[in-house]
Amino acid sequence: MIRRSVLALLMLLSASAITRAEGQGPQTFKDCAECPEMVVIPGGRFVMGAPESESQNRKFGWGGPEIEVKVARFALAKTEITRAQFAAFVRESGYRQDGRCRSIWEKRLSDPAKVSWEDPLWPDGSKQSDDHPVVCIAWEDAMAYAAWLTRKSGGKRDYTLPSEAQFEYAARAGTAQPRPWPGAPEESCKYANVGDRNYLKIIPDYGAIDCDDGYAFTSPVTAFPANAFGLHDLLGNVWEWALDCRTEDLTATPRDGTALQGAPSDCKRRVLRSSGYSSAEWYTRVTTRGGDPVPGTRLVVIGFRVAARLN
Repeated sequence: MIRRSVLALLMLLSASAITRAEGQGPQTFKDCAECPEMVVIPGGRFVMGAPESESQNRKFGWGGPEIEVKVARFALAKTEITRAQFAAFVRESGYRQDGRCRSIWEKRLSDPAKVSWEDPLWPDGSKQSDDHPVVCIAWEDAMAYAAWLTRKSGGKRDYTLPSEAQFEYAARAGTAQPRPWPGAPEESCKYANVGDRNYLKIIPDYGAIDCDDGYAFTSPVTAFPANAFGLHDLLGNVWEWALDCRTEDLTATPRDGTALQGAPSDCKRRVLRSSGYSSAEWYTRVTTRGGDPVPGTRLVVIGFRVAARLN
């Protein structure tokens, strides 16, 4: 087994070096008023994936085997893209989604066809605020938003989705355990918006973590503490698209931190990372991979954040 403790220490040292060099807090930038705030993530090596002992016979969402990856310096959005940020893109670009969004509780809705990013129709009648993560986002919608950001930057920046390796590296933020916070799974509600007792009250036929995070569905994108890199919601709130094409496991993942974009992957399928407001204990881990959706999949649990390449 790869020695996680040594690589985790190296990651923490590189992160602290950035902070000392830049002064208080992480280095950030924004390319326009309505653009997301981007955090510069220091490069480093880490152990990606989960050991075979966590596979539960390769249960859905496992995210393994363990591999060692070197990630170059890059930038990642501080938060998931919000409703307000996505709305600014739609207004300026005239972008229209092709196809509808599916709910995970359609039997509870009088008209499931009305579900959209503008109103995901939470079954308790509550509404999202502009500072909540946008949902009902397909991979192709996220890529269109990233292309718009590249244009907004005047071409000086290349925005895209994070690779799986970049996402997990950022989510771990120097840690080596399944969750980047201390304690049992019941401690998750202090750090993330997960499937908790609030969700269980409304969707009683679903397993949940026995804790209270204060939200049944999405929460504001800065409602929970940032990790050591200054990033919010790398676990919890909504599932997020990665750039990679889908494979059964991480065996074919590039060891340089870039996205897997060709054989042996299936580019008719893409990758989801993180976890969401409905996620129970098994899925609330830094290694979790969320199924194998087609790029056009839109669900009320799927959002995204963007990455940017740095010179």
